[in-house]
Amino acid sequence: MLCRLLALWILYNKRNSDVRIKEVSIPPHRFVGLKVSDILKLKKGSIKQAQLPENAPTWDELNNMTWEEIEAAAEVNIPGYRTIRKLLSDKRFDK
Repeated sequence: MLCRLLALWILYNKRNSDVRIKEVSIPPHRFVGLKVSDILKLKKGSIKQAQLPENAPTWDELNNMTWEEIEAAAEVNIPGYRTIRKLLSDKRFDK
């Protein structure tokens, strides 16, 4: 789903004042298809000590969710999911 998205880049050529549209495929995220429990195995344990916002789900509640579900929840602004997505994708917590 997300790995098949195409971005349209509008390139503006100042000399000729024309607009060209170029299709560029977005590479899939490295966690596509993984559950949060599998992603956490690739992370340091200290990731769970990060302070989550109010009304955010706990790490135990997230274990069976997939990366795509986390991203979808973050896109519709469900409380805490943007922070969780940022923490899981942050390379500082990689082992």
